[in-house]
Amino acid sequence: MEDRWQRLGLGAILLGEILPAGGQREICEFRADVLAYNGGMLRLLAHHTDVERRRTLQGIAEISVRRRKPPLSADVDAMQR
Repeated sequence: MEDRWQRLGLGAILLGEILPAGGQREICEFRADVLAYNGGMLRLLAHHTDVERRRTLQGIAEISVRRRKPPLSADVDAMQR
């Protein structure tokens, strides 16, 4: 992402759209290339997904993440609707 667009919450917005869209298509694993010093994005991924693999080469973190399943209570709520 271009510097002028960073720190505006766009990564969180995109992740918030990509994960549910993947879930609707039965996609649960995603891969991301993130600059190794981009702590904000690395924390965002760690907070909202399960990091399966992470390898850093030449300043680029190659990350495989898995979409978390909703808590059991969310499944029950959805069934009651």
